[in-house]
Amino acid sequence: MSVINKMLKDLEQQQQAEIQHARKNIVTNNSPTTKILWLLILVILILLAWNFRETLFGENKNNEIVTKVEKVEQIAEVIKLDSTEKAVAENTSRKILGNDEITAENKPEKIVVKQPENKPMVAPEKDKPLNKKLSVSKEIHQQQITEPAEIITITKNPISPELRARNLWKQAEIHPANAEKLLQEALSLSSSLHGARLQLIALFVSQQRMTLAETTVDKGLLGFSENSNYIEWKARLRIAANDSQVALQWLLKTQPEMETHINYYGLQAGVASQLSHHEKAMETYTGLVEVQPQHGPWLLGLAISTEKLGQKQRALNIYKKAQSAEGLTPRAQLFIQQKLDKLES
Repeated sequence: MSVINKMLKDLEQQQQAEIQHARKNIVTNNSPTTKILWLLILVILILLAWNFRETLFGENKNNEIVTKVEKVEQIAEVIKLDSTEKAVAENTSRKILGNDEITAENKPEKIVVKQPENKPMVAPEKDKPLNKKLSVSKEIHQQQITEPAEIITITKNPISPELRARNLWKQAEIHPANAEKLLQEALSLSSSLHGARLQLIALFVSQQRMTLAETTVDKGLLGFSENSNYIEWKARLRIAANDSQVALQWLLKTQPEMETHINYYGLQAGVASQLSHHEKAMETYTGLVEVQPQHGPWLLGLAISTEKLGQKQRALNIYKKAQSAEGLTPRAQLFIQQKLDKLES
């Protein structure tokens, strides 16, 4: 600055010396042409001095404006970072809410992020004076974190014991090695899951664990005494224990529909015939033949019961029908032939 001031001072002194010299010339030479010439020289010097001053101080001013613009950009960047951190914090808090109910009280607020527009700064030309003030304008862009379109209500619906029991039952079918444990757990959750109980009974019987099988049947009969499936299993287990009389008593406790319980009535008729309850056996076999007229075992059982009751001619006719029926073993066929030979002789 001292150099500039010195230059200005020297320039002013030079101008004053030239003015004084001009005045002297004007005093000595008062012609109109001389006066006009010196006046023009004076005007040119003044314009050159003004141009030099404006160029010098205009550059400094422009540098100050550029510095201010850089500060504005730094402040805008800080605002952007603060807004971004706030947005991240809001999103994190929403994730932490997890399965809790989201209501209007904990919805994230709108966050406005201000960003400066990235426009290039044009520096003024050094050779031209600044005749206009440099206006710095930053356009503010609003960036909003959008809210959910709808309020999401999360309702916790605990799995019912019945559904959990069914899932365990399915797992038992997929993992037979753990079937016993899974079925026991399923029945502890739902005692009315009859399919799972029957599967557990069949598992114990296949493993020759008859006591556990019958205990499982008895638990089913405690709450469902008329259930024909449990009664049939109880009767079979009693027959296996050589207690056919009790087995027949159980089988006579309920009378399910014959068409859908063929095996139940087949077992009932066979036990009745074994215990010499021929009338009951004949009655049950007659019903079975009406449902399945071509089933050989039912015809054979009916023929035997009828013969035991002394109806030999009717028994002979039934034996003949049984001979051409389906489902008989070679041994049963041989027995029928022997009966025919005996009754026809």
